[in-house]
Amino acid sequence: MVATDFFTAGSGWKAKLPPLFVNTWLKGGDGDVLASQKAAILAAAADPEAWLPTPEGLRISFSEGEAGCHACNPGPITVPWSALKAMLAAPDLATCKAP
Repeated sequence: MVATDFFTAGSGWKAKLPPLFVNTWLKGGDGDVLASQKAAILAAAADPEAWLPTPEGLRISFSEGEAGCHACNPGPITVPWSALKAMLAAPDLATCKAP
């Protein structure tokens, strides 16, 4: 998977996507942010190989301990397609809905 499978050239996805994932995770109310968690989220969000497209949106997830300690794994984070609409190469992805 490559970024152009999802995002248009010049959309600024590489600068915009990582903060979207961090902000989505913070809205989940997972408490204090550890530097290792934030770094792992930012890195995964910028790596197309870490993305998983779902009906709900674009998801990243982490193996146990990948984002710091085993107990503080941020778990899967999904940014809804609607939040990505302006950057999408195929804007109809933004209308996807979960079954």
